[in-house]
Amino acid sequence: MKRTLLLVLCALLAGLHVASFRDSGPLDDDFIHYRYARNLLAGEGLVYQPGERVEGFAAPLWILVLAAGMRLGVEPWTVSLLVSALCAALAAFAVGAFWNLRQEQNGSAAGRADPERAQAQGGSAWPIPALLLAGAPAFAFHGAAGLGTLLLAALLALWLWRYEAAVQADAPARGAALFLGLATLARAEAILFALFFLREERRRGRALPAWLAFTPLAAWWVFRWIYYGRFLPVPYLVKKLPWAADLGYGLRYLLESTWTAGVGLLLVLALSLLRGGRSAGPVVRAAALGFAAHVAYVVAVGGDYMPLARFFVPTLPLGLALGCLAAQRLLEARGAGSFARGACLGLALILSQVPQRQRAELRALHEQHEQRWIAVGRALARAVEPGTRVAVSAIGAIGYESGLELVDVLGLTNTAVLRAPPDLAIRMKGHHRHDAEYVLAREPDLVLPGNGLRTAEPPGFPVYLWERDLLEHEGLRSRYELMEMSVPGSYDLLLLVRSGSRRPLNARPLAGGR
Repeated sequence: MKRTLLLVLCALLAGLHVASFRDSGPLDDDFIHYRYARNLLAGEGLVYQPGERVEGFAAPLWILVLAAGMRLGVEPWTVSLLVSALCAALAAFAVGAFWNLRQEQNGSAAGRADPERAQAQGGSAWPIPALLLAGAPAFAFHGAAGLGTLLLAALLALWLWRYEAAVQADAPARGAALFLGLATLARAEAILFALFFLREERRRGRALPAWLAFTPLAAWWVFRWIYYGRFLPVPYLVKKLPWAADLGYGLRYLLESTWTAGVGLLLVLALSLLRGGRSAGPVVRAAALGFAAHVAYVVAVGGDYMPLARFFVPTLPLGLALGCLAAQRLLEARGAGSFARGACLGLALILSQVPQRQRAELRALHEQHEQRWIAVGRALARAVEPGTRVAVSAIGAIGYESGLELVDVLGLTNTAVLRAPPDLAIRMKGHHRHDAEYVLAREPDLVLPGNGLRTAEPPGFPVYLWERDLLEHEGLRSRYELMEMSVPGSYDLLLLVRSGSRRPLNARPLAGGR
């Protein structure tokens, strides 16, 4: 009863920690999923723009979850936050339950060998990985950020717990296979865990139920090929760089993520558990090898540009569970007592709070970016005619709130920009490809330079490298006029209006605007 209460308290803390970051999210990319979900509910299909079948997302399960909430009449950002907080609670509960199962198993073995030693180690039953997870700012922030990050984390944590329970009961791991299968729909790279899961289940002689983990992703691949005509989502292809460039980005990302979320240290600890060979047990082997493979995958694809280790956060519950097991083994091997273990836990909790210093910065960035883009999208919806076509890089909140047809400058939701060679002079991961000829060929009525943001100095908007060729293109200079438009609740918007297009309401020419 006491252990269950502690798990519930950890779960509650994890959910509340996510809620404490509610003014820092959701991130703009989450709004892309909202638009896919809205179009799905409207009968337009799983598309960003009606009539254009492009898979501009990598988390199909997240879109289905959002669509279900929106069908009930809940705003998508509310669905995103509530589901993420629930998933944080589930992940904390699951890793705590896994920890308790391991402690009970170890306690039973130690009790048979040395009853006095087993009694002295009673404090190890505290759900240490659950406490660390609940207190991790990187984990909580990405709940508020959305994108289904914590949905995947919860599914992997539930897999770990139910797999351990099945192994200890010498039973088929059907429940674990189901959770892992759903995880592959949350992000396809979860298949790495499924491969090692199947390997261990074959050793246990229970391979048939383990194949369930591959069924959802296999079905999605068939659907993807039939519906989109591709085997990989467009965001993966458009962000892909030469391997050396991606590796450089990835190694820097791993270093940063070690500082903010302890990923590198957890990897070393997890791999240390494998030194026991088969004695490590099937669950630890599958989880540790899957964790290592996932880290290698993230490094190989170059990581991400979003703050606080987003690509590593889904495996953070597993990493903490394995890291705590390894630390416990090390401390017990050195004869450390309860005080030493408690001191180590306290130190880990303190170090995990390092990213809390970024709270104000994250809140400010959300106000400057997503809240601005929400205001711009709503202003455009009121100021322009339906059918107006807008070219912009930040397609999330502007696209969702305006409902207009967008020309995606960065190419997440079209198949044209991915054919452009990557511009390695750009240092922001995922923003390397651009094609001014394609953008202008779509004849957008409006172009929002600099993502609709504003600077104090002329020209008044940030000049991003991936937009420079567009802004300097003769076709844009000769056919578009620079104007200014009022945005209720925010500052005025600078935009380029094509000759012959109807200007937005409240838009006015800027002196020297061509």
